[in-house]
Amino acid sequence: MKILAIGDVHGRADLLDTLLSHLRKDSLRTSKPYRVIFLGDIIDRGPQSREAMDLVISTLRDVPGSTLLRGNHEDFVLKFLESFNPEYDLMNWMSNGGVAAALSYGVAPAEHLGELPRMITDMTAALEAHPSHVAVMQNAQHRVVDQGHVFVHAGLRPDVSFSGQSPYDMTTIRSDFLDLDYDFGMPVIHGHTVTASRLPEIHNYRIAVDTGAEETGFLTAVSIEDGAVQSFIRTSISETGTIEVDDVPPKDFRSAGSLEMPAVFAAFERYPLRSLGHSRPETWSDPIYSFASSRLSG
Repeated sequence: MKILAIGDVHGRADLLDTLLSHLRKDSLRTSKPYRVIFLGDIIDRGPQSREAMDLVISTLRDVPGSTLLRGNHEDFVLKFLESFNPEYDLMNWMSNGGVAAALSYGVAPAEHLGELPRMITDMTAALEAHPSHVAVMQNAQHRVVDQGHVFVHAGLRPDVSFSGQSPYDMTTIRSDFLDLDYDFGMPVIHGHTVTASRLPEIHNYRIAVDTGAEETGFLTAVSIEDGAVQSFIRTSISETGTIEVDDVPPKDFRSAGSLEMPAVFAAFERYPLRSLGHSRPETWSDPIYSFASSRLSG
């Protein structure tokens, strides 16, 4: 069965809805079943976190075998709900793109420190009003091994067995994974760190598919069938504002003799990076929140 692994959504339900619709139509057209692996970070930064979670839940229900992997942004939500220090964990979440998520759940951000208790109450109530969202995050796996590939949100720590990998590393690791050309015995497919090219990237032992959807409009999925990567597909936004889905060539950083990929990629020309004019939604970057965060953590 074909696997479609989708990179970080970050609150762009508009892109995700279009991409999922494309997958359904393609499956009907080709009579090939598929399943989806969401690589985590469904929420935050973009304006439609609540709607994006609804789309994930409907996919898990309607597309058998589909899976959500836990990202660090899902962890922000769960840590807040389970916190012994909700002021700190709310601030930590909000300072990492959570304001957009709060707004999507109908919660007004605190305007000053005195409003934190009100926001904690409102945010808790909003999440409790969406128990399926919380349950899906709680039940999300940290990694999946299938068709000769490892799927994980952020990456894996070199020289550590699969069973020894920590949830923290699998949701947050960056340079210790990205900068070391380490062979885990099978390719690792991950998100978490936006690719420099804003294209999907193939490295010797890993494939990166976080293409900065919340800013660029590029939400990327990699298609795997019979144990091999077949193609990459990506949303983009036309000059008229229409969301389109097309095959996209990856940026290839492999050295000779590493990952085996279908020869079809040799025919792809590299697409130039172009900006679609999307800016990152405002987060708690105001000095009042930085001040509050430093006080709460110190």
